[in-house]
Amino acid sequence: MGKCGFFCKYYCLIWISSVMLGFVPYGASPFSSHTIGAFKYYYCIFSDMIYQRSMERTCDLDALERTYYDKAILDYQPRTVRIFTSENATNEAIAEAFANGDAFVVKNATQNILWQYGDFDYLVENAPNKSYDVREGNWFQYPSYLNLQETLAKVRDAAAHYYIAFQSNLVLDYPGMQDTVNEVIANLQSKFPSLIDYGLGDFKSYVYFAFVYSGRWWKSPMHQERASGFNMMIRGSKQWSLVPHMYQTWMKSHVNQNPQVRFSERFCINATSDLPVIRFVTEPGDFFYIPDFWFHQVVNIEDGPGMMLGFRPVPWSTKKMLWNTFLPFASKREDVVHNLIFWINNIRLLIPVLYYVGPLMPFKIAMDPNKIIDLNYATDSVIGEYRIRLRSEYSSLVDDACLFGSDDTTQWGYAEPIVRDEYGARIE
Repeated sequence: MGKCGFFCKYYCLIWISSVMLGFVPYGASPFSSHTIGAFKYYYCIFSDMIYQRSMERTCDLDALERTYYDKAILDYQPRTVRIFTSENATNEAIAEAFANGDAFVVKNATQNILWQYGDFDYLVENAPNKSYDVREGNWFQYPSYLNLQETLAKVRDAAAHYYIAFQSNLVLDYPGMQDTVNEVIANLQSKFPSLIDYGLGDFKSYVYFAFVYSGRWWKSPMHQERASGFNMMIRGSKQWSLVPHMYQTWMKSHVNQNPQVRFSERFCINATSDLPVIRFVTEPGDFFYIPDFWFHQVVNIEDGPGMMLGFRPVPWSTKKMLWNTFLPFASKREDVVHNLIFWINNIRLLIPVLYYVGPLMPFKIAMDPNKIIDLNYATDSVIGEYRIRLRSEYSSLVDDACLFGSDDTTQWGYAEPIVRDEYGARIE
């Protein structure tokens, strides 16, 4: 008993010290005004989550930033996005990117053998008779459930500005797609075995998404997710804007459509922003990894509709979550503070949800990661009022912030539109 008490006392002391250190911004002294501002900021964020505040926040976060934030911290940028070609990418280089906490892109890694599944004539002709989660106007809108074939036809014919999130269905609903995806993943694993170590396992070990969206200027606002992500571009090109999560105190984050995602009031980060934004373009055939918690915004820069597959390794992310929770002293400090934010966020939102769906739901998710989709829908049914309030208050601001429909892209740092021929080759 005495030994246990001794161990527990020092474990708790080290645990608390490590968590508190996680709130200190990188490059700042623990006793600087910058750090004082960071602690005030996190207090306000936690209060917003506990009391489910929307636009009327606990604190004036802009005033905190003006008063306390030292922009010299922007010069300290230890995280980056590494760009590899299919020729110079090696397993050692990929493993080093993972170990350093960096994002990376491997150009044309998949040789885009999935190109055929992004053909909208094919998608329309082979669409199952189902309704899907569709958003119109912008990614933040509340979803409607519309017939897939009719919706895809409108996207193909530029008759509507839709965003379709398939949430694990598309890969199963189209003949041959699952086998082709498995083939692509197996090829990547054989070339880069370190992908397996960081979560890209067998087909059932992650939640997979397919995103289909209208043409040029479709955007998703700046947001972050608890799980890391592996992405494959199939059709269209995206310009990504990333902010590493160590700059959380700039981001003014809020809970999003489900507890594992938070959006930023910064919405769409333009070239005029003071944030330490990393920008790059992904094209068909590119394979892209984004670490957990990184804020990211994407904009489609081709005139035709686009398509991307995303894979989120839930079991691997769960192990990392437990590591960050119980061993914060052996974790990256920015991971510790974000893990705590998501824990508080989940506890506040999921207590009433688990009362509704039953305490066995977390164990069902552990057995089948795709059950997390059921939990997200249950979350909406229980705390829908809060979600509706967030969407209604912020949705119009997303359009304004993203400058939807503007043709003058260069002043905002977006690349010129890319046009391709019927075989996917870029037309210069």
